[in-house]
Amino acid sequence: MKKKNDIVIKIKNISKKFNIPTEKTNTFRSYFLNPFHRSKTKTFRALKSISLNIKKGEFIGIIGDNGSGKSTLLKIIAGIYTPDKGEIIVNGKIVPFLELGVGFNPELSGRENIFLNGTILGMKRKFLEKKFNDIIEFAGLEKFMDLPLKNYSSGMQVRLAFSIAIQTKADIYLLDEILSVGDASFQEKCLDKVNELKSKGATIIFVSHSLETIKSFCSKVIWLDDGKIKSVGSADKVVSDYIQSINKETEKKKSKIKPEIKNQIIKKVEFLKNDKPTYYFKTGDKFTARIYYYSDKKIKNPVFGVALYRDDGIHISGPNTKASGKKLKMIKGKGYINFIIDELQLKNGHYLFSIAIFDSECKKVYDSKDKAFDFRVKGGKQDTPYGLIHLKHKWELTQNKEQIYG
Repeated sequence: MKKKNDIVIKIKNISKKFNIPTEKTNTFRSYFLNPFHRSKTKTFRALKSISLNIKKGEFIGIIGDNGSGKSTLLKIIAGIYTPDKGEIIVNGKIVPFLELGVGFNPELSGRENIFLNGTILGMKRKFLEKKFNDIIEFAGLEKFMDLPLKNYSSGMQVRLAFSIAIQTKADIYLLDEILSVGDASFQEKCLDKVNELKSKGATIIFVSHSLETIKSFCSKVIWLDDGKIKSVGSADKVVSDYIQSINKETEKKKSKIKPEIKNQIIKKVEFLKNDKPTYYFKTGDKFTARIYYYSDKKIKNPVFGVALYRDDGIHISGPNTKASGKKLKMIKGKGYINFIIDELQLKNGHYLFSIAIFDSECKKVYDSKDKAFDFRVKGGKQDTPYGLIHLKHKWELTQNKEQIYG
């Protein structure tokens, strides 16, 4: 039997709307001439009857298009916004990583801003003195502590703000795209810190457009669409459904564009391993994408092009037959063409596949399917499962008096 106190956030039918001006008063003079004029507004319903329970220790990811209500939901949980309707109950201390650096004074040094911002976040001076070296070491800004903050880049300011905020002990952490701040090494630090919080049983709610990061960290994912919960479930399932929805919308938009040839030419794509259709591959497998086509008209000198993407939108590669030196004189009727990778070097992940047929100058598109097909790589014999691709490599070990290898 589950205990009631397992639930740290209980959301009951909350709704939130904003009144957005549809016209603006540009000058003080126009306001002075017509002080009683009421600006026209339109109502934007950011959240619509959201109900949700979040348990202690869960790592929740929130995904959705821009304007779907993700950040609004976090700000309501944080207490920054009050819902128009409904109720929210939070059991535990929250640290929101939503508007980092609020209260920073650009005229003060980085050192002085640590104490200023830390105090605003509720930390005592004695605690900040104890954590001071940890903060600047995590931020990687040791050389800049005595410079005025106005001389910091925006990235440096965010790094400092994150490094201060992460010192706060809390039960619940709210992260809004925060893992994308700074350079690659700092992002790695952030990810390690979040993993540490996760291992200690903290409850984490994470908003991000990086679907790969969402899948790597989150035990459960919430998909918001137009202010409503579209789906809740495992990261793999919800992210996959979200991607399919995006692909369908893309196809709808493309269907409204008048094609160069009225008939649909690309009929389907099959992914093959050992000449058998499959959805799953391992790193190092032979990968074949068989592209089936049909055209009732002659297409002279067609160029077939493909594109591979990771499911967070990262473009991996985009080869075509022309660039590869393969010339097709003509296609007519039905047939297929194979795109083959002898050794697939992609690592663990979900990948999207696009296909298009162009004219010989690659200017006119006869038909295309953008990110309409997908497959997974589950990993194989490789050094680590992390990263995007597996680099074919070898280690050359030398041995002398100072070096001994097992």
